[in-house]
Parts: sequence; C-alpha cells; structure tokens
Amino acid sequence: MRRNYSAHLRQQRLKRRHLQVASSAMVRHDAPMAALRPHTKTYDPDSRARLGIAVARAREAAGHLYRPSFAKAAGISVASLLKLETGKPVGPSVYEAVSRALPNWTEDTPRVILEHGQIPQPATETEPHEAEPAPTSEDLTERIDRFVEATQRLVMEEKRLAKMREEVYREGEELRAIFGETSITVHREAG
Repeated sequence: MRRNYSAHLRQQRLKRRHLQVASSAMVRHDAPMAALRPHTKTYDPDSRARLGIAVARAREAAGHLYRPSFAKAAGISVASLLKLETGKPVGPSVYEAVSRALPNWTEDTPRVILEHGQIPQPATETEPHEAEPAPTSEDLTERIDRFVEATQRLVMEEKRLAKMREEVYREGEELRAIFGETSITVHREAG
C-alpha cells in the first residue's frame, strides 16, 4: 500500500509540474488545466532555437544591434535575452516581454513560432539604437593630443614623486645616523 501511495504522489507532482494554473481562475485542487503560458522547456530544442533566431533577427531589424540596449527596452536582463536567443529554456515572462518590445509581434507570436508557425516579417531597418557616429580625423587628432598631454603630466608627476622619495630616504639616513639603527628603519622601494 505504501509503495503504491508514494508512486501516486510522485505521479501527482509530475502532473502539477507540467500544468500551470492561472492566478485568477477558480479551480478544484487537482483539476487539470492546460498551461496558458507554457515554459519554453516544454518545447523541443529545435523549436527553442527557431524562436531564438527569430528574436535575434527581429531585434537587429528593429535597430537594437546590441543585446543590452534591447534588454533594457524590453525590461529583462541581458542574461535572459541571451538564453532566449541561444535556445535555452526561459519562462513566459521573458518571451512575452520580448514580444511586446518587438515591432510586428504580439504576445502570442513566440508560442506560434515554438509550435512551428509563421515567423513575422521583421520591421524595416531603422537607425541603430545607441550607435556612436564614426570619429572624424579632427576628433582623433584631439583625442591623441589629450592623451599626449595626460601622459606628459603623469611623467612629470612620477619624477616629482621620485624626487620626494629620494629626499625622504636621505632624511631617514640622517636620522638613523643620529639616533642609531634600532630606533628608525627606512624602507626603500624598488623602482
């Protein structure tokens, strides 16, 4: 009896794991209910990879060439977006947020793609988000000049510090000569 009961409990846990209950629905405790928002792990790896490729292409077509800008726009983490685009399992909140952020996508689009449905055509190419304009030769010359000036200031500062270190070392030598070896120890840094 005990063995059958534990097998029964294990089977019930497995059933519950694969079914999701909507938070606002009133249902009996063990009533089976179809998953309204399925996790992508319930689909095969090829379907997840297909969704990932579709998301990456749509993201790039929408002008988000880099994941961080799109993840911020979608309100998800870069890690979650990376998982989705590489075909790893993600929860419904991730693919729904992505679908809301992509043009020509609805919240059902990821599920349709996972079930081998049609992938929507990407929106026409737009200007990339957060793209920096190519620097001009004047900009590069100005950057180089600032770099040279900063390097010269650092060299001057290093010479000044080396001179101060030498003075402190000499003063330490003089004090050691006056007070003896045991009362003052001066450490000299290499370099």
